[in-house]
Amino acid sequence: AASPDGRSVAFISDRSGRAHLFLIPDLGAADPEATAIDLSERTLQAAATIVAGRAFDDDGPTFLADDAIAFSRTPDGEPSQIFVIGIGRNGGGLRQLTDARTLPYGAAEPVALDAGTILLTAGPTPPPEGGTGAGRYAVYTIAAGGFNLTPVSRRDAPYSDYTRRLRGRRRK
Repeated sequence: AASPDGRSVAFISDRSGRAHLFLIPDLGAADPEATAIDLSERTLQAAATIVAGRAFDDDGPTFLADDAIAFSRTPDGEPSQIFVIGIGRNGGGLRQLTDARTLPYGAAEPVALDAGTILLTAGPTPPPEGGTGAGRYAVYTIAAGGFNLTPVSRRDAPYSDYTRRLRGRRRK
């Protein structure tokens, strides 16, 4: 994912042994790779209550208009949820936007729609009672502050919806 100004890039890498969120803060540096920062590792102490010492994998980073990065995090044995980490002028704070009480089957694939809205998938839900096959995914929006979770697709539809095929709006 490229930052709104195109000077930074966020990506997922397993170079530390798990799928972690990395940031190259300045693509114009003489050796951009040498400046890569493991944001997942950097936030572990500050987020001890969020990840509770469990191993996790990160996925799907997207930059928000304020240079924060939204991504999904999957602790071992639990469904993924959406997190936001502030970088640059926003500091290094980590916030969890979704939780298992609201989206018990997980949330993933964040896409920045505009300055304050993130599109995401939730699921898969279990198949209907007596049904077979895979569960269903649904699309939601949520404010970047972690409120106003709103379904976009129908909850009881017989099909699945995904976000990665959709593109976020281009920021000017």
